[in-house]
Amino acid sequence: MTDKKILEKYTNTKSQPTLLPYIDDIKFLVDNNASQQSILDFLQTEKNITVCKSTVSVFIKKHINKKPFTPKEKKSPTDSEEKKPKLRSSVFDD
Repeated sequence: MTDKKILEKYTNTKSQPTLLPYIDDIKFLVDNNASQQSILDFLQTEKNITVCKSTVSVFIKKHINKKPFTPKEKKSPTDSEEKKPKLRSSVFDD
């Protein structure tokens, strides 16, 4: 073996994540509320891919966008609530 071939053997030649070819399948499972364990089982049985749970978790966070969280709008106080006097404690009043 030449020096270049020896070095290539030890370098990281991956240009894309391992799960990227399966992004559509994983996105479908995530959108249908599949657990990460069931996604792992699917990848292992159907696609013959073995990865750890943290790999799936990081992949989902980086590459799959779920519906963004939108907080409910706060109700603005109505006129009747603004006009109500605040009750004061009369513990110290004589």
